[in-house]
Amino acid sequence: MKTTTESTPALTAESLPRLRTGAVISAFLLIPGTILAGLAVLSSERFSACFENSANCTDHGAATGTQMLWALVLAGLAFVLVIATPDRARRVKELRVTGLCVQLAAEFGFLSMILSHA
Repeated sequence: MKTTTESTPALTAESLPRLRTGAVISAFLLIPGTILAGLAVLSSERFSACFENSANCTDHGAATGTQMLWALVLAGLAFVLVIATPDRARRVKELRVTGLCVQLAAEFGFLSMILSHA
């Protein structure tokens, strides 16, 4: 009876530049994502009602500008962590993977905060 063990592929030295590339692509895709989220907010019924007759303009459940700013700052710091971690660092794989995950989560949170105004 043969048993095969399936393991997750380990990150190799060849995959480390891919993490940097993923961080750069994610940062650049935040721009069109923000534009699309803004268009979704502008086309919402709530925005139309607020624009036409100043009704329902305040939403206490929507995110504030400060919260959005902190999400962008966190995404930027995580981006710098992924990009600036040297290849000879002791835990380069863990640092870059963690930085990329934090960056993606912060960018997703930022876009979700924009959509909370819709």
